Amino acid sequence: MQSAGLLLVLSSIGCAVAGTRPIPSALLAGDLGLPQPREALVIRKEATSLQVLVDELARVTGQFALVDYDVQGDLRSVGLRIEEPLEIPAAEVYAFAEGVLFRNGFVMAVFKGGERPQFAVYAIRGNVSLQSAPWLEVEPADAPGLASHPALLVQTVIETPSLEVRQVATSLRALMSDPNSQALLPIGDHTLLLRGNGAWVADMVEILLRTERAESARRKAAPPS
Repeated sequence: MQSAGLLLVLSSIGCAVAGTRPIPSALLAGDLGLPQPREALVIRKEATSLQVLVDELARVTGQFALVDYDVQGDLRSVGLRIEEPLEIPAAEVYAFAEGVLFRNGFVMAVFKGGERPQFAVYAIRGNVSLQSAPWLEVEPADAPGLASHPALLVQTVIETPSLEVRQVATSLRALMSDPNSQALLPIGDHTLLLRGNGAWVADMVEILLRTERAESARRKAAPPS
């Protein structure tokens, strides 16, 4: 089958931070503990909503989708309209499905692994809190692969010995598109906890590491006082 145009309430799929690089194929799904898709994800012509996309994501990855009643209603209210069946290769399933979900105000979390893994879907709206959601713990070194996961809730702790993280966090909060699903939390003079969707965390880690390297080089080059 050939990929066809997919018209959504919000059509383009991109990174969480506007104006940044496009999302590549899902390269590190296995490394993050996510079940690898067993086959291509197929959206048939008669598909009507994002609920169909979530159901198909669950099926091809062998997971059970945890979606509460209100979120089900939200998913069903966002329509899909395709002119021909759409087939997404297995290697790109997470990047595609998460990109569509995030652009329409939804995020997902790894709820449990094991023989019957589960993921949960949450709607980002109003005063909805995600504090009790199961945030996937990742290492800063794994951040580049998170660009392929624009809807996955992750957190990481990053050390920046040359930076005062409270000042840095205040500056970077301008890049937060949704305070309900993204957070920059200083937990020490040079330690920062990042929480957010994967692509956003990837961007923040890259910015922090570049800033850290630049500040460290500046200090080394400065004449002794």
